Amino acid sequence: MSDLIIGFTEQYYTLWSFVDETIYVTDANGKHWPSHKVVHYTYHKNISMDEEAARAAYPDAKLDMGLRGESTWTWNAKEEEGEDLSPHIIKFGRHCGQTVDYIIEEDFEYAMWMVNKADISLATRELFHANKKVWARIMEEETAHEIAKDRKELERLSMGHHYTNGEKVELEIAEVYAAFGFDTQFGHCSIRKMMTTDNKTVIYMGSNPPDYPEEGKFKIKATIKHDEYRGEKQTKIQRIKIIES
Repeated sequence: MSDLIIGFTEQYYTLWSFVDETIYVTDANGKHWPSHKVVHYTYHKNISMDEEAARAAYPDAKLDMGLRGESTWTWNAKEEEGEDLSPHIIKFGRHCGQTVDYIIEEDFEYAMWMVNKADISLATRELFHANKKVWARIMEEETAHEIAKDRKELERLSMGHHYTNGEKVELEIAEVYAAFGFDTQFGHCSIRKMMTTDNKTVIYMGSNPPDYPEEGKFKIKATIKHDEYRGEKQTKIQRIKIIES
């Protein structure tokens, strides 16, 4: 059953009817749950250029001055307002029809993907966040992100030309914070970024990286070489020898 409503164009008050409809989603057990509401608007005719005449012609119809135009259209509460009448049911993806709790227990990494990447309703997101396991992972990821930001900033501040170019030095290394490499036409090139105990970054780049301890501080002897990469000053170390670990 439809109800009547009076809209407005540039000159005329117009007659519309509208029908509310609830859209349902079916869960994995075949049960139907309400998802969201839509409203179907149908334009019928111009009534009058006079508001009082239009109201008199259809006294039971409410007036909506925002209802304009002369074409049939549908208003979708999910698209317009993010409405979700059954937020505990997932409505897309490989676990479509399953509950939030089921996905957390059976496919936790997918649950975290939904929390971080998927376009889910605010109410569904809050259900995920209410789970202690999910919230613990969120806090862990945020902490890791902050640590990575701090590390990047520390690396930026610790870069530059340290010591004297060509100088033979003895350094205490607090940690090797980056270890990677790449293949060249001459063989494999290893890169080790090291942070000294006085917060200076020194970089080894070569085919024979030092055999340093996996944990704890250690001391080395090395020769300093000032270099520059993509406009950034770097301090490289050559002919490394570990003298204490």
